[in-house]
Amino acid sequence: MASESRVRCEIDFEASGRQAGYLRAPFGLQVIKFNQAQPPANDVNFRLAVQAALDMEEIMAISYADIYQMDPSWLYPGAAFHSAAGSDKYNKSDLKLAKELLAKSAYKGGKVTFITDNLRPNVDTATLVQQKLKEIGIEVDIAVSDWPTVSKIGFTPTGWTFWTHGFGIEPYEGPGSVMAPWVNGLSQQAKDPEIDRIAAAFNAEMDEAKRKALFDAFQKHMYDAGVAMKAGNYGVFQASTAKLKNFKPYRIPRMWGVWLEP
Repeated sequence: MASESRVRCEIDFEASGRQAGYLRAPFGLQVIKFNQAQPPANDVNFRLAVQAALDMEEIMAISYADIYQMDPSWLYPGAAFHSAAGSDKYNKSDLKLAKELLAKSAYKGGKVTFITDNLRPNVDTATLVQQKLKEIGIEVDIAVSDWPTVSKIGFTPTGWTFWTHGFGIEPYEGPGSVMAPWVNGLSQQAKDPEIDRIAAAFNAEMDEAKRKALFDAFQKHMYDAGVAMKAGNYGVFQASTAKLKNFKPYRIPRMWGVWLEP
């Protein structure tokens, strides 16, 4: 199923009857965040244990069936700075390693909270994380609410340990936008001097090769420190009347240069 879904992400569906269907991928990244302001996620070994345990392909295959891509990069395929840095820690699904890392952490039991809005793929992601982490001895409670409530909690230092949602426009805008949400500890709720250093150097650097190396360093640090986890890329279905001609699917539909035939 995995290879089939990756292929299907790159093709359009043929016009059928009076409608034409398209699959645009990628549309966003599925991201799972840690709240580093509070135990146990302020412990790097706890975060690395979770990262090692998760089967990201299972998460994507269930949350975004037939419209996902497995890809470790925090930029979309085809981007100039698309990177494989840190990919050795991506999609490990290694429960033995996870248990070893968890034993080194300060976590000794107790429930942690996974917040999510009520979109089905996000609830599915939280549920799969809950099930997998149970296998290594981490108890997860899932708290589902509307997006305004969840996003308000997710940008505060209390009330959550994990949070999942899409990360869409930033990878299109480029590496600087991908790094920005982690500067000054905004998304992880704890400052990360290495990210702040890399982002400052990136913004001051004009040489493209050096900028690429800095983004590679950022992405490697995301994996090495378990700052946050990327599950994969997901797509979106788009549909139009079959009378619409010269339409090409984009992340946000572009309607210039198209016309309707009788």
